[in-house]
Amino acid sequence: MNQKQTLEEIKNRTGNTINIDNLIRISKLKFPVYINSKTINADISELELSVRSSNCLRRVGFHTIGDLVNGIDKSDDLLNIRNCGTNSAREIMTNLFLYQYSVLTIEKQSKWLDELIKLNQ
Repeated sequence: MNQKQTLEEIKNRTGNTINIDNLIRISKLKFPVYINSKTINADISELELSVRSSNCLRRVGFHTIGDLVNGIDKSDDLLNIRNCGTNSAREIMTNLFLYQYSVLTIEKQSKWLDELIKLNQ
């Protein structure tokens, strides 16, 4: 997953309606998460996290993306994990955001982007 290309694609498709970069930077990005059998059982390694971030999640029992999604409501929850600081929390949420977008079909991506815009207005 090329993060820069994916973020650029999302910006282009949303028409720059929201400042995704800024929302990610300040950890205020809200996005819909759709869980299906593929994503719920996918190992967190699919998020392509740094070793530090991955270890933080595994330490508290988040081994799959489903565990992560069901275990947190927002990035602030991640800050309660030992050794998971602001940068790690931001990395986890950014990669979860990009992963969620990347696993959707093109038709579902449009609907997801519409929800994204509504949630962040």
